[in-house]
Amino acid sequence: MPQVMLHNTHRPEDCEALNEEWLAHGTPPAFQGRTFFCTCPSGEHGAFVQLDTGDPAATLASLPSRFRAGTRVYSGEPMTL
Repeated sequence: MPQVMLHNTHRPEDCEALNEEWLAHGTPPAFQGRTFFCTCPSGEHGAFVQLDTGDPAATLASLPSRFRAGTRVYSGEPMTL
């Protein structure tokens, strides 16, 4: 199954609204049990998550609308260095 990296970026003032919308929307099945790497504490507001998905567009579409708006999807594969 193809792997994708989703990268969200947002403004600092949007953190609370994004969190509230995520909680109200519920965690989409593809994201359940996945680890999000949140960069907000460093001042670079956003998050990364890596997923296995057969349909990157459908995975993006499953996100809450506010989160989806600031998210890009990158298809690829992990590499061991």
